[in-house]
Amino acid sequence: MRQGRLARAADPCVRLQTRMRDCKPKKETKQQLKRIDGPPKPPTKVALDSDELGALPGGHPLEDLVALTHAHSTYFELMTLTGGGRRLKRESLELSLDRNIVLLGRVIPKLEGKLLEIVTGVLRDIRDYRREFPRTDASNQQQADHAQKILNEIPEV
Repeated sequence: MRQGRLARAADPCVRLQTRMRDCKPKKETKQQLKRIDGPPKPPTKVALDSDELGALPGGHPLEDLVALTHAHSTYFELMTLTGGGRRLKRESLELSLDRNIVLLGRVIPKLEGKLLEIVTGVLRDIRDYRREFPRTDASNQQQADHAQKILNEIPEV
């Protein structure tokens, strides 16, 4: 009998139950927020809305430079495939890249300074990618040829 009590006392479940019986439940209280002189202040505005900035002037190149970010991200996706991947996925990315190259080709004459350097740098990277992994079997050959022509016109560094 004595061994039975000792065995039960050594059992972790029995010890836990004993401790739980001895504990008193804690009061559940919600933390009260402190009010300081009236209602809370509205959040401060950190950025301007696009309507507050006003519309871009007609023909402004920034409207078309969205193609730059798309071209750059598509280029990185294609680089991760490194010439492999499923043919359908790869062709979809190549079509998107061609479309963005054509859009950037239309914007380049309007650019100058730092923006021109950035766009031509991205197009050079894409051209180097296309030299390493040439495009074969394009689903839209006319668009692919136009994009390749734009890439070939970018001056070498």
